[in-house]
Amino acid sequence: MSLILQHIINKIPNLYETENEEEKICYVKLFLPSSNWTWYIIEIDKSDNNTCYALVDGFEQELGYFTIRELENLKGLFGLKVELDTSFNTTKLSKIKGAKMLAFDYYIIKESKNKFKDWTKAGLGNLQKQYKKLQDKKERKRVKKILDDFNKIGDKNEYRL
Repeated sequence: MSLILQHIINKIPNLYETENEEEKICYVKLFLPSSNWTWYIIEIDKSDNNTCYALVDGFEQELGYFTIRELENLKGLFGLKVELDTSFNTTKLSKIKGAKMLAFDYYIIKESKNKFKDWTKAGLGNLQKQYKKLQDKKERKRVKKILDDFNKIGDKNEYRL
């Protein structure tokens, strides 16, 4: 049995169909439960329903190609296999990339023992820039709170929005 049902495949654009579109859309999310690997499918080759173009999120995020068969043969810890995230809704690629970046920046900032070293300032500065691009109201509120909290403990109000 295929990881992705035919009625879902029918909704995914054909390979190279969105090549010239500025804003890509992710239609399917596959993940390996025993790891941090996730595949967000943007296009699929309709001739074989196998070759995909996607955002691959593992050791790092990158756009690339893989086949469904590769993922069907992949096994993680305890023999767990790649699964389809049935709760995933089509999402803009920029939103998925942005969410990961914000989560990483927040982790760096939170784990900082010496709150205003150069690398922490860079992380806060990036978080401040990303805030301006956010569309989701809840995410904007969350990021604003992070920056406001750091302004309270810092010497200056350098992270105001």
